[in-house]
Amino acid sequence: MKCAYCGEERVPTREHIIPDGFLRGMNKSEQIRWTEAAPCKVINSDFIIKDVCSVCNNGVLSQLDTYAINEIIKYNGKIQKDIMQVIFEYDYNKLARWLLKICYNSARANKLEYDSNSYKNCIPYIKDNKEINNKISVYGLFIDLAINGKTHDYYHFDGNSEYTIDFFRIAPFKLKDKSTHKCSMRTIIINSFAFLIIVYDEDIDKGEINEIEKAILNVSSNFVKLEAYKKVELKKDNNFWQNSLYTNALLNENFLTKREVKNNDYKFYIIEISKEEILSRNYIQIQEYIVSKRDNKQNVKDNYQKFIISVSGYDDDMRELFCIAEFQTYIKEIITEFPEIIWYLNLEIGFFEAMFLAYINDNATLEVDNRIIMNKGKMMDFITKCYASINNLINEFAIDNSCNDKITNLLNEAIFKILKLYQ
Repeated sequence: MKCAYCGEERVPTREHIIPDGFLRGMNKSEQIRWTEAAPCKVINSDFIIKDVCSVCNNGVLSQLDTYAINEIIKYNGKIQKDIMQVIFEYDYNKLARWLLKICYNSARANKLEYDSNSYKNCIPYIKDNKEINNKISVYGLFIDLAINGKTHDYYHFDGNSEYTIDFFRIAPFKLKDKSTHKCSMRTIIINSFAFLIIVYDEDIDKGEINEIEKAILNVSSNFVKLEAYKKVELKKDNNFWQNSLYTNALLNENFLTKREVKNNDYKFYIIEISKEEILSRNYIQIQEYIVSKRDNKQNVKDNYQKFIISVSGYDDDMRELFCIAEFQTYIKEIITEFPEIIWYLNLEIGFFEAMFLAYINDNATLEVDNRIIMNKGKMMDFITKCYASINNLINEFAIDNSCNDKITNLLNEAIFKILKLYQ
């Protein structure tokens, strides 16, 4: 196998997404582990990838991990709860290279091709501190975690006064009112520090970068851009979680909430629909899933809300999916042919929003336009088809009527939430 960093054909080793040195300091019982591909499934094991050779893993990547661990413990280990700012001293190149390494590992683990390619372009910088064509921005933020139930005077210490990692999170960062289709953005949160890393495409111009960076400061004016100088003052931000859209639809709003590990029957079935399938109106994956999960009553019940759909091939399109004509057509045919998908599709995850808005959106322009022109007739048609299919499914398999109430309430809540957001 080719190493993801050096490209040499070598025996792969286990590379931790969260570095092993941080894992050893974690209070694992308090950790939440899930991937962007399966955001409602807690993973009760360490995240690893197996495409890094031992030379890279045990060499420069390990050296960057060691720097980061010492840096975070040094400045984030004894933070009093009432402190309002932290003087953060750092080696910019080592910190930026390490953050990019974490982003690259995370993107590959989640099979996000566009992001992976962006970070791959940074490998000469990550490995050898060489200059690259892509522009990079790194921001730092000191955040108020508001940890409940802690009785000691400092964050991040257990009952024996041992340093612990209370939080280590990696997630995509999204801006509400600014397109970021020409860059990859991720946030890495380690205890009270949040880092925002942006890798811009080579063809982005300076004006576009300035607009994105202005939008970042609108999320939190306390973000500080980390540059060649060695020391910055980071002020505590008490509202980052409430004001930021970095906790996107897949990660939901309860990003810091502890989740319980579910049994195996909580697993999700995930498929990826390509742009080619949408253009050719190929529904085979969806059809096969629905047919395979409705052969008996128990199968129908076991697969309630277990279906997740992702869409690939539109990374370079500035429009929202629901404003793209071929996607609107694709969705309308899905709802017409397979309205029972509402029983199986997880309504709390991002695809349902795109599906619903595509169905009711009258804005079929091919220009770049992210407006929603809601057609009330189409909205009623969507709701009617979904309700009818749910009733038919429940009647066909003699499922308890309380399930009808459950899915109906869930559908109503999902639609109401979407309408409230876009009106």
